[in-house]
Amino acid sequence: MVIVYGTICLDRISPIERLPASGEYVELGKETIALGGEAANTAMLLRAFGADVTLVGNSIGVGSGAEHLRRLLESSGLGDAVFPGGDHDAPVCHIYVEPDGQRTMFGRGFAQMPDRNGLALLPESGGDWICTDGNHGSASIKAIEWAHDRGARAYVMDTLEGAPTRKSDICQTSPNWVDGPDSRGQMHDFAVEWAAQQGCLVLVTLGAGGVIAAMPGGQSWSIPAIECPEIIDSTGAGDAFRSGVLLGLEMGEPMDRCILLGLGAGSLACTNMGALRADRSRLESLLDEAPNQVNNALSAASGLAEAYNSAK
Repeated sequence: MVIVYGTICLDRISPIERLPASGEYVELGKETIALGGEAANTAMLLRAFGADVTLVGNSIGVGSGAEHLRRLLESSGLGDAVFPGGDHDAPVCHIYVEPDGQRTMFGRGFAQMPDRNGLALLPESGGDWICTDGNHGSASIKAIEWAHDRGARAYVMDTLEGAPTRKSDICQTSPNWVDGPDSRGQMHDFAVEWAAQQGCLVLVTLGAGGVIAAMPGGQSWSIPAIECPEIIDSTGAGDAFRSGVLLGLEMGEPMDRCILLGLGAGSLACTNMGALRADRSRLESLLDEAPNQVNNALSAASGLAEAYNSAK
């Protein structure tokens, strides 16, 4: 079982031709309102893939926004999600998507998430894995400690400082969360340094640039992406990547195959507005239709499975 702990929110997504200059007006396209948040996105896709998932999130508040969130959770197959109550508006992320799929985000209710956490609602069993994300801050760190106490491994997303990771854990982030490095070479150096600091496998997702994987001993791999059939919106692509990797881990696949599943899921996530809703057959079809890209990714990841297994 995978316990997905972290962010649940409403996503309000609008296409936009370009971001306006200061004081300028730019027309928005038709708005899409969707289930959002790193935890909700990950849990929704894992469940669609057929994995055993428990979603534990932050309070979603009260009022019309919270009721809309409840309906979206139910329709996404996550009606059994657990979260604390709270007398506040639902957390909302406003997302503006440009024609190349890149997006700019503004949020409300995220700064309060560490204090509106669902730590007390975590199940007695730690499962096989727990996922956390950076929005819950110190509460995510406590969730990692909770999982370790129960023999579970942690898949830590975007918590760059203070995460008490162990050698069998995984850390994932992207350039959006890293202050400083902006070139691929700099991101590679960051990945190697972060792996040494955390003592576990590190994955830095680079969108169309694939992923950089690094192990604490200094080994690293630059793995190419699986090409996206049609880029519409990159929202939730990192969450989809995490879902694909976890699907592989739950299936007992070697780490190179897990990364491949993550790359495929991340690619699919960019083909629709908002986070991905797709079953495992769609993921498998994408990979079946791109044998050369699959071989290139697996070749670039050669040795990663052995390194990860040796470390844990």
